[in-house]
Amino acid sequence: ICVPTLFLLMSVIFSLHYLGLLFSSKSYIPEFAVVCFIFASGVGWRYAFLKECRNDINVNYVHNFCTDIYTFWIHPLIHFLLPQRSAAFSMPLAICITSLLILAVDSHLKDKKIVFLAGLLMGMLPLLSAHTYIAVGEYAIFICLLFFPFKQPTKWVSTVLYWSVFGFTALALSIPQVIWLLRVPRHGFMTFQAICLETFPGKFTLRKFFKLWWDSLGSFVFLAFLPSMLLMTRRQQMIYLPSIGVFLVSNFICYQPGAMDNNKVFFAGWYPIACLAVSNFFWCIIRNARKNAIFIYCVLGLVFFSFIFGSLVCIYKAAAYSFPLFERSDMNAGEWIMENSRKDTTFLCSWWHSNTA
Repeated sequence: ICVPTLFLLMSVIFSLHYLGLLFSSKSYIPEFAVVCFIFASGVGWRYAFLKECRNDINVNYVHNFCTDIYTFWIHPLIHFLLPQRSAAFSMPLAICITSLLILAVDSHLKDKKIVFLAGLLMGMLPLLSAHTYIAVGEYAIFICLLFFPFKQPTKWVSTVLYWSVFGFTALALSIPQVIWLLRVPRHGFMTFQAICLETFPGKFTLRKFFKLWWDSLGSFVFLAFLPSMLLMTRRQQMIYLPSIGVFLVSNFICYQPGAMDNNKVFFAGWYPIACLAVSNFFWCIIRNARKNAIFIYCVLGLVFFSFIFGSLVCIYKAAAYSFPLFERSDMNAGEWIMENSRKDTTFLCSWWHSNTA
């Protein structure tokens, strides 16, 4: 872990907390959303009852459940934010842009400085993370459509002009970056295929879709949809619905050859507001618990523990154990390859990231 990533993690937490303040004025909802963001995981904990899984050093109950048993989801802290990857730099920007778009809607599309600033931040994203650029772009399109005054033709022109400030600013900055990125031929990008088929090959079925997300986020993903929507205000629903649009679209488009890279889209365009939705659900249930309050608190505690246990193990293993990518012999082989081969040399080798070639 390097110092810059710790500052990035702090900026993600602060920006998510601010987004929570925009989402709800109720106490503790933003704070609990941060907890959900860091600790939400799936049902990998059920493999803890199998000795061969407990003894496997690579098992973390978030992504790797047991030997050759894994799921789509990766841990937001251990697998995504703390490793040195450019996508980590884009996360605070993504959450800030989402916050600015919400502020724009709350201003009744009057303050153009808000969308201009959002466009400036959006324009920085392509070279930081193309996935985040796609996620925020999808959220922006959905929120524009959701709040577009279709039944008031007199407002059409002013609404289009308002959102154009955001769109043209973002495009003016991002198009040159996109052109530069496209200078190299790429294969397998932007394919229309359900991401669950990478984990469960074969024909797409709803069972595979639901199993993928149940394994990945367990009770969290269930609460993030229907139960939480029922306890939201109208404004909160309108803020959350665009992120559900990002979630649904990104379940059926592979933005890179590996479907697991779609996690970057979910982290930027759906997961932060989903954490707020679940946090709001817990707050509403606890706040309104009257009869059988102790029983309700116990049930909520069990539900909460069910989707954080895997993360607790994952964080503990990452902190307690060392996972070197290379042995000394591998390092020596890699140094020999660098010194004795051209940069365009072709090797027949494993595809794994830690391969020395």
